[in-house]
Order: sequence, then C-alpha cells, then structure tokens
Amino acid sequence: MDSSHVNWVVGTVEERGQKSGEFGLVSFGSSFNVCDQTRALIEAHRILGPAGHFMCIWNHRDLSDSLQSEIEELIRGQIPEYDYGNRRVSQAEVILGSRLFGEPPYLEGRIVHRLKKSSVLEAWRSHATLQRQAGPSSPLIIDAIERLLSSIGGDDVQVPYKTVSWISRRLSRGGIDDRCVTRRRLAQHRGTLLRCGYRTRVTFQSRSRRRDCALRSKSVSPQVA
Repeated sequence: MDSSHVNWVVGTVEERGQKSGEFGLVSFGSSFNVCDQTRALIEAHRILGPAGHFMCIWNHRDLSDSLQSEIEELIRGQIPEYDYGNRRVSQAEVILGSRLFGEPPYLEGRIVHRLKKSSVLEAWRSHATLQRQAGPSSPLIIDAIERLLSSIGGDDVQVPYKTVSWISRRLSRGGIDDRCVTRRRLAQHRGTLLRCGYRTRVTFQSRSRRRDCALRSKSVSPQVA
C-alpha cells in the first residue's frame, strides 16, 4: 500500500494538534472507549468542518456462537467479574450529552470470518482488556483457549462478528442542530458493509420516538483480505 501521500501527525484523540475545521470525518475504530470521551468529542468538533461527522465503531465477537460462548466460560472461570467496559453499550448518550453533535443513528452489520487457529490465539495474547483484568492469570486463560481450539478439527475456525457504529453530524457551538446524518450518507455506509458481506440494520433514535428500520438484502459472500 502506497502511503507516500499520507501526512502523519503525532498526537492524541484529546489533543490532535491539527488545524480547526480541516476535516470532514473523525472516526474511532475500537478506541472511543479507552479515551477521555468528553475531551475527545470537543477535539473532534474543533477539527471538523461545519458539515463534518463523528463516527465510532467496534467489532464485537458474537457471544451467542457456541465456540465464543465456551471461550467466555473459560475467561469467567478465572475472572468472574470480567467486564468489557463501555465498548458494548450504546454511545448515543455521551454523544448527545456533549451538545456538539446531532442525533446518532445506530448502524450494525454481521459477518463471519474464517481464521487460522494460530491467528485467533495470537489475538487473545494481545487482548489488552483481558490482560489488564487477568493479571497473572492471563497465561492460564490463554493455555485453556489453546486447548479448546486444539480440540476442534482442522486448522481454521469460524468467528462471527457484529460490527456496531454510531455516526453523528457536527453541530454549531451551543447545540444548534444543522441537520442530523442524512439517509443518503447512511445508505453509503450500508452499501460499503454489504459489499464486504455484512447483513445490516440501522436504528434511528430520537428523544421523542424510536424507529427501527431493518435493512434486508440478499446474502453476499464475505470478501476477507
């Protein structure tokens, strides 16, 4: 991949060091839950242009899957109070509470990845949430997951994921709404997910009403790089 046209900047989500009003989109990939969310939203608002958007997105393992359910049992056998923090809760309240962004529709899509067992195990070894909460028990949990994976035939396993995101349009200072996310923009995000093999669902949330719009489409074979 050619990155010669990319300008790299050293900073944090709370202090990016970039010019005000310079960007059309600020996105957080599996990271909005590990920062000072209030300061991050203020900084995102500062560097976004008048029609800019804020987006936060996560990939969650589907814990209803039998293999993922067994892994959860192994973890909670060592850490009964294991907690994912706020990565698995709605982000609408904190986004709206900032009074800097409009109503954030919720977008989700589901996809199944076929992964090498070695890759799955390596991902667990680098799982920061698990390491922080497991402490010295971390090697025991990793060994247990490795034994579980070894009991399954073949070199690969299927891992189902649910991708969830909230996207919100920048407001002027003082919380004056200059339009929420347009349906066209949501349709563009949905189209991207569908091309990658996701089944998608959009939830429109407002203070006065909630309307769920299930977006159904023909199944698309996953294209996983």
